[in-house]
Order: sequence, then C-alpha cells, then structure tokens
Amino acid sequence: SANSSSFCIDKKNDRLFMVTESGVSVVDPRTQKVITSCYKHIKNRGEFNPFNFDAEHNCWFLADEICFLQINQQQLHVVLSDKPGLFVTVLFIDRSGIVWLGTNGTGIFKLNPRSAGFHHLVPPNSFKSVNKLTALSDGSVIVNTVSPFLLKNEDGREIIHSILPPSLVNVTPVNEIARDTDGSYWCALGYNDLYNYNPQTGVVRQFLKNRTAPPLILGIMFDRAHEMWIGKVENGTARFLHFEPVLNSITDSIEFPIKNVSVGSFIGQVYDDGESFWFATSGGLFRYDHREKLWSHFIADPKDTATLSSNSLLCICPDEKEPGKILWIGSEGGGLNRFDVSTGKVNRIGAKQGLPNQVVYGILTDSSANLWMSTNKGIACYNPVTKTFRSYVQSDGLQSNEFNRFA
Repeated sequence: SANSSSFCIDKKNDRLFMVTESGVSVVDPRTQKVITSCYKHIKNRGEFNPFNFDAEHNCWFLADEICFLQINQQQLHVVLSDKPGLFVTVLFIDRSGIVWLGTNGTGIFKLNPRSAGFHHLVPPNSFKSVNKLTALSDGSVIVNTVSPFLLKNEDGREIIHSILPPSLVNVTPVNEIARDTDGSYWCALGYNDLYNYNPQTGVVRQFLKNRTAPPLILGIMFDRAHEMWIGKVENGTARFLHFEPVLNSITDSIEFPIKNVSVGSFIGQVYDDGESFWFATSGGLFRYDHREKLWSHFIADPKDTATLSSNSLLCICPDEKEPGKILWIGSEGGGLNRFDVSTGKVNRIGAKQGLPNQVVYGILTDSSANLWMSTNKGIACYNPVTKTFRSYVQSDGLQSNEFNRFA
C-alpha cells in the first residue's frame, strides 16, 4: 500500500512541506516548483501531525521518532531524536519558540532550537502518558495526564506542582482540565463528574453530579466573553452546553440537529467565523448562528448542481481574500466545493476542471490565496483566479501519491 503522507504550509516563509515515510519535499507555492527534497526513512505511526514552526523556522512534526526539518541555505535535513523509544504524544511550541514534548512514559522534554539537544524536564515513569499540554498566559504549562500537574519555570528551573488534591485524582482518571481566571481549576473526572478546585483555599466543589446514566463530557471550553461551555454526548445526541457555575446549572443548550451521532467520525472539521459555527460532517454542512440560535443544513441534491457535490464532507477552509463570503469544502468522492455563504450556492470543482482526484482530505491556503489540497493522487494546487490546477505526484519529487484523512 502507499505510504501515508501529510503536508503543511509555512505562510510566513512561503513554503509548502510534504512529508511521507520515504522523506520530505519542500515546494515554493509562488513558482509551484520543488525547492529541495530529502529522502530518509521516517518511522510512522499512521499519520504525521501536528506541524509546528519554531523561532528558527524549522518545521516540527510527530512520527514514531520525533522529527524536525532544518532549512539552511536551501539544504533540507531531517533530524531524528537521539532518544531511543521516545514516543511523543503531544507537541507544541510556546511564544518564545521553545519546543515542548509530552511522551508516553518517558517524561516531558523541551528543546531550544537555538541550542543543541533535548532537555529532560520530567523523569520517566512519573506518569503513564501525556494526553494534552496547555500553555497558560503566565508561561506555565498544564500537563494533562492521569494525575495532572503544572510545569513552571522558577529561577531558571522547571518545577513540577501538583494541581489536584489526592481526594480527586485517586478516585478516577482526569479526562479534561482547564484553569479559570480566578486561578481555580475545572476538571472532568470519569464520564460525567465536573469539579472545581481552588488551590488557594483548598476547597473542592462538585458540579453536575451524576443522577442517572452519565453523559460523556468531551471538553471544557471558555468563549470570548469567558463564558464556560462543555461538550456532551448522550444517547447518540451531541450538545454544546453553557454552564453557569454560580447557579450550578446548564443555562443554554445547543443540540446538534441529527441523531445517532458518533463525534469521532461524524464531524470532519469545524470553523468559527465569529458569528457562526460551521461543521463539515458526514451528513452534509451545518451552520449554527450564535445570535439567532438557528441551525442551517446544506446537503447534496443530484438534480441541482448548485448544491454540494457530496454529503460526505472531510474539511472546510475559509477563502484567504474573502473569508466571510467564501468557504472551500473538500469531500469524499465529490471533489472540491466553492460555497457562497450569502446565497448558500455551490460551484462544484472536480475531475473535469482538473482536480486529480475526487477525494479531498485537507485544504490550506497560501499568501497568494492558492488552495493546496491533499488527495488520493498527490497534492493539488488550485488558483481560484485563473481556475487552473497544478498537481504534484511522485515524479515531481513527492514521495507518495496517496494521502490520509486529516492530512
């Protein structure tokens, strides 16, 4: 079978990175030519993600061995970790350009790209696996593992602080954790139990206590007004719930207008334009208007070419020049869709227009407003102005033609 592949765009430096198990290629999106390639076997866990760029413009991505791409005078080097068995589960780069790595059983690492070598922050076997790393405004990092802790830099040293008291973490694993503006922590334990812990007072409060069969807490989120939302699934129905701590109650519920929901596979991608949520799903395109609190549902109609080409949607991307007017939507089997937000009308773009394959897994835009798409037949670059395609396959220096979902 073909190697799994992924790609990303470095808009700041106008570079497109293509990564497969066989190596890496870098493309100039302005000239649409391959700048350089490096063939080196990279052990892969099924897909390469996420992509991050550090202060030295190196490109970082996850594989079975943590890798980064080093660009130096048009020379490309794939650098592998010198830590054997380093299975990285989480990677992010903070505002100062420091790379943070959370691993499965071997601790926390950080790396300053301006200097050599990894710095081991947290000793191995101190926890089983890192599920999530969250950077806070004060520079500290929440490490979400079975027993979450806070990683802070104090007098030049990284210090570990336990976040939750034993009475909480010894009961059940922590699924989600978030810090409020007052310094307290909200955490979801098990399937439904929501707790707040104030480290200054030591007070633990339980909210939304289970009464019947527990719905699943998917996430704890704060909106732009710092209102708290939690995501839940119950009996096949997905909801986004506004939670008011003072009242200990749900004050608003956004129910997805479809039943038998499996969140992991139903939603392909979500885009928030500031006024509405847009959901690309396996059941068509959904829009939720925050102000009017109304859903809109857009589906394919074989008899109407101004509708979506398919109901099986994989990705959504706002237009670079007109993000509030045009959305680009990739589908599984229906090619590319140009969606007009104001009219709900669609221009279908497929094989007849030059798209190399009807499966579009992911879409990114560059600084020239070109669309770069991963497909089952390599990478496709589409110019919306000239309405022309340029395809990149193995003969162009791309190491594989077939890409994966979310790539």
